[in-house]
Amino acid sequence: MKHPIRNSFAVLAMMAAAPAGADIIDASSSDSQGTLVHGNGGSADVGLDITGTLGAGPSAPEIVHFTGDTTDTGSSNELMIQGGAGQAEITGATSTGNDTFDLVSGNIFLSGNAGMDWIEMAFGDVTGGTITFTLSALDSLGNPESIAPFMYSLDPNGENKFAFEALNGESITNLAWSITGGTAGDIRQVRIASTEAGVPPVPEPATWGMMLLGFAGVGMALRRKRPTLLSQIA
Repeated sequence: MKHPIRNSFAVLAMMAAAPAGADIIDASSSDSQGTLVHGNGGSADVGLDITGTLGAGPSAPEIVHFTGDTTDTGSSNELMIQGGAGQAEITGATSTGNDTFDLVSGNIFLSGNAGMDWIEMAFGDVTGGTITFTLSALDSLGNPESIAPFMYSLDPNGENKFAFEALNGESITNLAWSITGGTAGDIRQVRIASTEAGVPPVPEPATWGMMLLGFAGVGMALRRKRPTLLSQIA
Protein backbone atom coordinates (compact mmCIF):
# COMPACT_ATOMS: atom_id res chain seq x y z
CA MET A 1 0.00 0.00 0.00
CA LYS A 2 2.95 2.34 0.37
CA HIS A 3 3.49 2.78 -3.35
CA PRO A 4 -0.07 4.00 -4.18
CA ILE A 5 0.14 6.49 -1.31
CA ARG A 6 3.54 7.73 -2.51
CA ASN A 7 2.26 8.07 -6.09
CA SER A 8 -0.80 9.98 -4.89
CA PHE A 9 1.41 12.43 -3.03
CA ALA A 10 3.54 12.91 -6.14
CA VAL A 11 0.48 13.76 -8.25
CA LEU A 12 -0.84 16.17 -5.63
CA ALA A 13 2.55 17.86 -5.32
CA MET A 14 2.66 18.39 -9.09
CA MET A 15 -0.82 19.92 -9.01
CA ALA A 16 0.18 22.26 -6.18
CA ALA A 17 3.40 23.32 -7.91
CA ALA A 18 1.80 23.95 -11.34
CA PRO A 19 1.18 27.65 -11.97
CA ALA A 20 -2.42 28.73 -12.38
CA GLY A 21 -3.31 29.24 -16.04
CA ALA A 22 -4.76 32.47 -17.34
CA ASP A 23 -8.51 31.95 -17.49
CA ILE A 24 -9.61 35.20 -19.10
CA ILE A 25 -11.54 34.49 -22.28
CA ASP A 26 -13.32 36.51 -24.91
CA ALA A 27 -17.02 35.70 -24.86
CA SER A 28 -20.24 36.48 -26.68
CA SER A 29 -21.55 39.87 -25.61
CA SER A 30 -25.09 38.62 -26.16
CA ASP A 31 -24.75 36.65 -22.92
CA SER A 32 -25.09 39.98 -21.03
CA GLN A 33 -23.97 38.63 -17.66
CA GLY A 34 -23.15 42.04 -16.21
CA THR A 35 -24.97 45.07 -14.82
CA LEU A 36 -25.46 48.02 -17.16
CA VAL A 37 -23.29 51.04 -16.34
CA HIS A 38 -25.20 54.32 -15.95
CA GLY A 39 -24.31 57.98 -15.81
CA ASN A 40 -23.70 59.58 -12.43
CA GLY A 41 -27.03 61.42 -12.42
CA GLY A 42 -25.71 64.96 -12.73
CA SER A 43 -24.74 67.12 -15.67
CA ALA A 44 -22.35 65.84 -18.30
CA ASP A 45 -19.07 64.86 -16.65
CA VAL A 46 -15.92 65.97 -18.49
CA GLY A 47 -12.38 65.16 -17.43
CA LEU A 48 -9.36 62.91 -17.64
CA ASP A 49 -11.03 60.37 -15.31
CA ILE A 50 -14.81 60.26 -15.63
CA THR A 51 -17.09 58.01 -13.60
CA GLY A 52 -20.39 56.19 -13.87
CA THR A 53 -22.30 53.85 -11.57
CA LEU A 54 -22.75 50.10 -11.75
CA GLY A 55 -26.53 50.13 -12.10
CA ALA A 56 -28.92 53.01 -11.44
CA GLY A 57 -30.16 54.79 -8.34
CA PRO A 58 -28.87 55.12 -4.76
CA SER A 59 -28.45 51.35 -4.42
CA ALA A 60 -25.70 51.41 -7.07
CA PRO A 61 -22.77 53.19 -5.40
CA GLU A 62 -19.97 51.28 -7.10
CA ILE A 63 -18.02 53.67 -9.34
CA VAL A 64 -16.86 52.72 -12.82
CA HIS A 65 -13.89 54.73 -14.12
CA PHE A 66 -13.13 55.64 -17.74
CA THR A 67 -9.83 57.19 -18.78
CA GLY A 68 -8.28 57.57 -22.21
CA ASP A 69 -6.93 59.56 -25.12
CA THR A 70 -8.78 61.24 -27.98
CA THR A 71 -7.97 62.93 -31.26
CA ASP A 72 -7.73 66.23 -29.39
CA THR A 73 -4.26 67.60 -30.04
CA GLY A 74 -4.53 70.08 -27.18
CA SER A 75 -3.40 69.58 -23.62
CA SER A 76 -6.79 68.59 -22.17
CA ASN A 77 -7.51 65.38 -24.13
CA GLU A 78 -10.61 64.87 -22.01
CA LEU A 79 -13.43 62.35 -22.11
CA MET A 80 -17.13 63.04 -21.50
CA ILE A 81 -19.99 60.96 -20.11
CA GLN A 82 -23.48 62.23 -20.93
CA GLY A 83 -25.59 63.85 -18.25
CA GLY A 84 -28.37 62.14 -16.31
CA ALA A 85 -28.65 58.66 -14.91
CA GLY A 86 -29.36 56.82 -18.14
CA GLN A 87 -27.17 54.31 -19.90
CA ALA A 88 -23.56 55.50 -19.87
CA GLU A 89 -22.24 56.80 -23.18
CA ILE A 90 -18.60 57.86 -23.26
CA THR A 91 -17.20 60.16 -25.94
CA GLY A 92 -14.38 62.62 -26.30
CA ALA A 93 -14.99 66.12 -24.96
CA THR A 94 -16.91 68.60 -27.13
CA SER A 95 -14.87 70.06 -29.98
CA THR A 96 -17.33 72.45 -31.65
CA GLY A 97 -21.11 72.65 -31.36
CA ASN A 98 -22.42 69.13 -30.83
CA ASP A 99 -19.32 67.50 -32.28
CA THR A 100 -16.99 65.59 -29.99
CA PHE A 101 -13.43 64.36 -30.37
CA ASP A 102 -13.03 60.72 -31.36
CA LEU A 103 -11.61 58.07 -29.03
CA VAL A 104 -8.31 56.29 -29.71
CA SER A 105 -7.43 54.48 -26.45
CA GLY A 106 -8.52 54.11 -22.85
CA ASN A 107 -9.03 52.12 -19.67
CA ILE A 108 -12.09 50.83 -17.82
CA PHE A 109 -11.85 49.81 -14.15
CA LEU A 110 -13.74 49.88 -10.85
CA SER A 111 -12.85 52.05 -7.87
CA GLY A 112 -9.96 50.52 -5.96
CA ASN A 113 -9.35 48.22 -8.94
CA ALA A 114 -12.02 45.89 -7.58
CA GLY A 115 -12.30 42.62 -9.47
CA MET A 116 -14.63 42.03 -12.41
CA ASP A 117 -15.95 38.62 -13.45
CA TRP A 118 -17.41 40.00 -16.68
CA ILE A 119 -17.06 43.14 -18.79
CA GLU A 120 -18.58 43.98 -22.16
CA MET A 121 -18.89 47.11 -24.27
CA ALA A 122 -19.77 48.34 -27.76
CA PHE A 123 -17.81 50.85 -29.84
CA GLY A 124 -19.90 53.11 -32.06
CA ASP A 125 -19.12 55.31 -35.07
CA VAL A 126 -15.85 53.53 -35.76
CA THR A 127 -13.76 54.38 -38.80
CA GLY A 128 -12.09 50.98 -39.06
CA GLY A 129 -8.67 49.85 -37.94
CA THR A 130 -7.61 47.29 -35.36
CA ILE A 131 -8.48 47.30 -31.67
CA THR A 132 -6.25 45.66 -29.07
CA PHE A 133 -7.46 44.78 -25.56
CA THR A 134 -4.92 44.29 -22.78
CA LEU A 135 -6.43 43.02 -19.55
CA SER A 136 -4.90 43.07 -16.08
CA ALA A 137 -6.04 40.24 -13.82
CA LEU A 138 -5.50 38.41 -10.54
CA ASP A 139 -5.59 34.66 -10.06
CA SER A 140 -7.69 32.98 -7.36
CA LEU A 141 -4.89 33.54 -4.82
CA GLY A 142 -4.65 37.26 -5.58
CA ASN A 143 -1.46 37.06 -7.64
CA PRO A 144 -1.07 39.16 -10.83
CA GLU A 145 -1.72 37.22 -14.03
CA SER A 146 -0.06 37.70 -17.41
CA ILE A 147 -2.75 37.84 -20.11
CA ALA A 148 -1.97 37.81 -23.82
CA PRO A 149 -3.55 40.75 -25.70
CA PHE A 150 -6.74 40.23 -27.71
CA MET A 151 -6.81 41.83 -31.19
CA TYR A 152 -9.78 42.38 -33.52
CA SER A 153 -10.59 44.23 -36.74
CA LEU A 154 -13.18 46.99 -36.39
CA ASP A 155 -16.07 47.09 -38.85
CA PRO A 156 -17.21 50.61 -39.79
CA ASN A 157 -20.53 49.22 -41.05
CA GLY A 158 -21.36 46.73 -38.32
CA GLU A 159 -21.62 46.14 -34.60
CA ASN A 160 -18.39 46.21 -32.67
CA LYS A 161 -19.29 44.50 -29.39
CA PHE A 162 -16.73 42.75 -27.22
CA ALA A 163 -16.95 40.80 -23.96
CA PHE A 164 -14.46 39.17 -21.61
CA GLU A 165 -15.05 36.71 -18.79
CA ALA A 166 -12.88 35.62 -15.87
CA LEU A 167 -13.12 31.94 -14.95
CA ASN A 168 -11.94 29.65 -12.13
CA GLY A 169 -11.73 32.32 -9.44
CA GLU A 170 -9.70 34.82 -11.45
CA SER A 171 -10.76 38.46 -11.71
CA ILE A 172 -10.19 41.30 -14.16
CA THR A 173 -8.87 44.50 -12.56
CA ASN A 174 -8.42 46.71 -15.63
CA LEU A 175 -9.37 46.64 -19.29
CA ALA A 176 -7.12 48.74 -21.54
CA TRP A 177 -7.96 49.20 -25.21
CA SER A 178 -6.20 50.91 -28.11
CA ILE A 179 -7.22 51.47 -31.75
CA THR A 180 -4.63 51.48 -34.51
CA GLY A 181 -5.48 52.83 -37.96
CA GLY A 182 -8.87 54.22 -36.95
CA THR A 183 -11.00 55.79 -34.23
CA ALA A 184 -14.29 55.29 -32.36
CA GLY A 185 -16.94 57.91 -31.74
CA ASP A 186 -18.22 56.49 -28.46
CA ILE A 187 -18.37 53.57 -26.02
CA ARG A 188 -21.78 52.38 -24.88
CA GLN A 189 -23.67 49.34 -23.56
CA VAL A 190 -20.99 48.77 -20.92
CA ARG A 191 -21.94 45.88 -18.63
CA ILE A 192 -19.84 44.71 -15.70
CA ALA A 193 -20.22 41.90 -13.17
CA SER A 194 -18.28 42.85 -10.06
CA THR A 195 -16.44 40.14 -8.13
CA GLU A 196 -17.57 41.80 -4.91
CA ALA A 197 -21.18 40.94 -5.67
CA GLY A 198 -20.51 37.54 -7.21
CA VAL A 199 -20.36 34.02 -5.83
CA PRO A 200 -17.23 32.82 -4.03
CA PRO A 201 -14.50 31.93 -6.53
CA VAL A 202 -13.92 28.30 -7.53
CA PRO A 203 -10.48 27.16 -6.27
CA GLU A 204 -7.73 26.72 -8.85
CA PRO A 205 -6.17 23.23 -9.29
CA ALA A 206 -3.17 24.41 -7.27
CA THR A 207 -5.47 25.38 -4.40
CA TRP A 208 -7.24 22.02 -4.53
CA GLY A 209 -3.84 20.32 -4.47
CA MET A 210 -2.78 22.14 -1.31
CA MET A 211 -6.11 21.35 0.37
CA LEU A 212 -5.86 17.63 -0.49
CA LEU A 213 -2.28 17.51 0.73
CA GLY A 214 -3.43 18.96 4.03
CA PHE A 215 -6.23 16.41 4.41
CA ALA A 216 -3.85 13.57 3.51
CA GLY A 217 -1.34 14.81 6.07
CA VAL A 218 -3.97 14.83 8.84
CA GLY A 219 -5.04 11.30 7.90
CA MET A 220 -1.46 10.02 7.98
CA ALA A 221 -0.88 11.62 11.38
CA LEU A 222 -4.00 9.95 12.82
CA ARG A 223 -2.95 6.57 11.45
CA ARG A 224 0.47 6.87 13.14
CA LYS A 225 -1.11 7.56 16.54
CA ARG A 226 -3.40 4.52 16.57
CA PRO A 227 -0.69 1.77 16.95
CA THR A 228 0.88 3.69 19.84
CA LEU A 229 -2.43 3.92 21.69
CA LEU A 230 -3.22 0.21 21.20
CA SER A 231 0.22 -0.89 22.38
CA GLN A 232 -0.23 1.11 25.58
CA ILE A 233 -3.59 -0.57 26.26
CA ALA A 234 -2.12 -4.02 25.53
